[in-house]
Amino acid sequence: MMEFFNQSVKSCLRMLGENINETNAQRVARSLSLMKKTLNSVDCDISMPDNRGTHNLIAAQESVSQIVTDLIAGKAFSFQS
Repeated sequence: MMEFFNQSVKSCLRMLGENINETNAQRVARSLSLMKKTLNSVDCDISMPDNRGTHNLIAAQESVSQIVTDLIAGKAFSFQS
C-alpha cells in the first residue's frame, strides 16, 4: 500500500511540471492522505476483510459492485445544480 502511495505522489509531482514548489508538494501529499482515509473508510463500510498477501477476485468484484450500487442509488452521476 505504501508503494502505491509513493508512486501516486511521484506521479502527481511530475504532473505539476514547472509549478512544483514546496507548497504544491505539501498540497499533493495532504490530498493523498485524505484519499487514503477515504479508501480506508470505504473498505470499512463494505466490510472488506484485510487479506494482505492474497488475491481474491470474487471479493474484489463484490466490492466494486457494492460501490457502484451505492453510487447509483445516491445519484452520484446525476446533474445537480
